[in-house]
Amino acid sequence: MRKGLGILLVVASVGCQLRQDAPPDIAGMWEQQSLSMHGVPWSHPEGLRFVTIFTNSTFRQTLEGKADPGAGTYVTRRASPLAELDMIYNKDSRNVGATVECLYQRDGDTLTIWNQDGGPRPTSLTGTNLIVQIMKRVK
Repeated sequence: MRKGLGILLVVASVGCQLRQDAPPDIAGMWEQQSLSMHGVPWSHPEGLRFVTIFTNSTFRQTLEGKADPGAGTYVTRRASPLAELDMIYNKDSRNVGATVECLYQRDGDTLTIWNQDGGPRPTSLTGTNLIVQIMKRVK
């Protein structure tokens, strides 16, 4: 009987540790507030609203009044000091089968995502191919 209790305590302890090391949760609806590509501010045509909706493991992007520009699955990982985000676009997306490797930081209702245009995950937050999105949670 005691042997089983000891195993239960170890499992509970490991579970708490894993949860503590989990990356910041990004589930929810996020509206893009700003976008810069290659250091130059950029906006969507006609000021259209760009929204990304993250669920537990999927995402969907919408551009108000237009067809969905992207959908697929995503994976997050704890990294230091920023977390990693991989967005894997599905076959019905404009980026068919592409995996976009990003860094991200969530500060309350603000989500900042960094990725390189057509390249691997950024190794720093500066560079000529860097794309930076700042998003606010939609409540």
